Amino acid sequence: MKKTVFSVMATTALATMIAVGDADASTDTYKVKSGDSLWKIALNHNVSVNNIKAWNNLNGDIIFPNQKLVVTAGSTAITTPKAPAASAPVATTSSTYTVKRGDTLGAIASAHKTTVAKLASLNNIRNVNVLSIGQVLKVENAKAGTTPPAQTKPNVTAPAKPAAPSTKATTYTVVRGDTLSHISARFGVPISEIMRANGITSHIIHVGQKLKLNGGTDKVSNPKPTTPPASASGISAYPNVIATAQSLRGVPYVWGGQTPSGFDCSGFIHYVYNKAGVSMTRTNSIGYFSRSFYIDNPQPGDLVFFKNTYQKGISHLGVYLGNGNFIHAGSKGIAINNVNDAYWKDKFDSYKRFYSVAD
Repeated sequence: MKKTVFSVMATTALATMIAVGDADASTDTYKVKSGDSLWKIALNHNVSVNNIKAWNNLNGDIIFPNQKLVVTAGSTAITTPKAPAASAPVATTSSTYTVKRGDTLGAIASAHKTTVAKLASLNNIRNVNVLSIGQVLKVENAKAGTTPPAQTKPNVTAPAKPAAPSTKATTYTVVRGDTLSHISARFGVPISEIMRANGITSHIIHVGQKLKLNGGTDKVSNPKPTTPPASASGISAYPNVIATAQSLRGVPYVWGGQTPSGFDCSGFIHYVYNKAGVSMTRTNSIGYFSRSFYIDNPQPGDLVFFKNTYQKGISHLGVYLGNGNFIHAGSKGIAINNVNDAYWKDKFDSYKRFYSVAD
């Protein structure tokens, strides 16, 4: 009897720690840290960038250290602080400049007759969107000039002698952690121009996506993200993923479960992939959806996602076995079904592969 009581209590505690089913436990607000981006915050909280912008009345991608952001639906919106009002940088003939509140690297570069790229290189700045008040920047070859107008958003200064428009597009392949603002600052191309040239209507970009950066007039559509090749180590783990998954057939469904005593759908994925050597943290179906990319020709061991099961949107996933079959933690426990079955056919969303497998 004592053993039974302990088991019930342990299961209840586990379900509580997983935060009711597949949902992640999280606070209502998040304080921005240096180096953060909306994309990174959205990924960590399993929400979209557009949701964070809507909940916090944000009109762009600019955020500030120590800014508090609402990161869950239903919370009271926080009025987004505007960049503190301050006078624009004034150029001097000294070789250094001390950053003041409200400064941006673009405004400092403009005031000193130089470029963002040169300042970033001279001061070993990796993120041109992040400056610290009191930071001393080297501005060699500075030239005194008129004070530029105050700016509230980063503005990349164009080179003194812009190159003639090229009919051949310069392209950049998006890597993990990139944002449009980061790419804009790095290459000196306005965000609006990148969006126009690539037919992009939002600030969401994808790993592997190729972006046209020269602002050419050719009309191009936003390409489908390029599928990264799967690494040998990732593919070699698939037989173990499948073997572990199939060995668990018949294990009962447990809300929040992630052990052989019981699984829910995301707990099952977490267990079989980690057992196969693909290390990952526990999250929910939406979290795993954001950590993977679309594939057209799935291999046994890849992921299959479903939507609108117990809730609207992405809500279920399993391990693909081939020929439309997949193994998953369903309501009747670990079982094998087919994407063309009457129930699953209408709820099928996509085949995907973890980024960690492609690294």
